[in-house]
Amino acid sequence: MRLRYLTAVVPFVGLLLLAACSSSSDSGLVDTGWVLDTMDGQPPVEGSTLTLSLTADEAAGSSGCNTFRGGYTTSGDTITFGDLASTMMACSDPLNAQETSYLGALDSATTFAVSGDQLTIQTGSGELVYSAA
Repeated sequence: MRLRYLTAVVPFVGLLLLAACSSSSDSGLVDTGWVLDTMDGQPPVEGSTLTLSLTADEAAGSSGCNTFRGGYTTSGDTITFGDLASTMMACSDPLNAQETSYLGALDSATTFAVSGDQLTIQTGSGELVYSAA
């Protein structure tokens, strides 16, 4: 009976280890910080700074007026952001529009690439280009 238990547990533990290896920790993004240079070719609203910081299991940053945080995953060059919680401070119209676009772009993110000190995230409608913070 004990031998059957071990033969069932060993493959399960192997699957858990394999799943852990495919998390966001192997993406090269862990413990990095970025400042948005352009969103769909346009710079941020003057005087605002949009950021993205990534740990092993969490994305956080500023959308120019409010801050956000939530989960993300990577696999190869694909990236997916989970539900992002955001503060709800009142912002001016240009900042509100920018925030909506930025969080929407993260929500529709599909792939990423890091080249030197630049991160590019492809979205459903364009791209986000960051510099290392």
